[in-house]
Amino acid sequence: MLGVNSRSYDVFSLILINLVIAVFAILRDWSLYEMLSLFWIENLIIGAFNIIKMAMGKMDLGVKQKDAQLPLGCLRIFLIPFFIIHYFIFCLVHGVFIYRLFGPEAMEGSVPIFKLIPLPETGIMDWAILGLIISHLISFIVNFIGKKEYKQTTVPQLMFGPYKRIVLIHVFIIACGFLMIQVGGKTFWFMILFFAGKLILDLLQHQWSHKRKVTEIGEEFTL
Repeated sequence: MLGVNSRSYDVFSLILINLVIAVFAILRDWSLYEMLSLFWIENLIIGAFNIIKMAMGKMDLGVKQKDAQLPLGCLRIFLIPFFIIHYFIFCLVHGVFIYRLFGPEAMEGSVPIFKLIPLPETGIMDWAILGLIISHLISFIVNFIGKKEYKQTTVPQLMFGPYKRIVLIHVFIIACGFLMIQVGGKTFWFMILFFAGKLILDLLQHQWSHKRKVTEIGEEFTL
């Protein structure tokens, strides 16, 4: 019973935060660029938590320490900065792509070359970002700490983990952006479908990424 309840906290927070953001976006009539920018910022939040996970994760390459040419701890010191640099470049290119296609100047037909990723200036955006941080923090506490995923997940696995989520969800989001432009702008029902689709993909990705780890840990407690 305890395992089921604790597991539901992160799912509940994920659903609640996404629904609250969707309501505010609709009521405040967010632009397409504001919505895409928020989910781009979520990539940075995911990357920040992944750095913490890599610092805590299991350093296992399938070889024993005595057979390794270097201490495994040294490899962790190398992989974390490598991830930070690579992930930063990946997010930067992604952000520039979003701005040049969906930014305010892009919609008007001109994009200043020296303006890369100016974030939308809206007060409610800060609260939306805070909500996403809280949601990912709860997931981190419930799954990675509470369910001891740090004992089951290796640092190399964590290094590539965020990219799978970004590719899946942001292909959908950007495709919706292009479709929204083609239909002539935002509509109420289109925004409903946009946020509903993003939430469904979030839930599927969340369940998929934690299912194997939860099963493994559950077997340990059963034994």
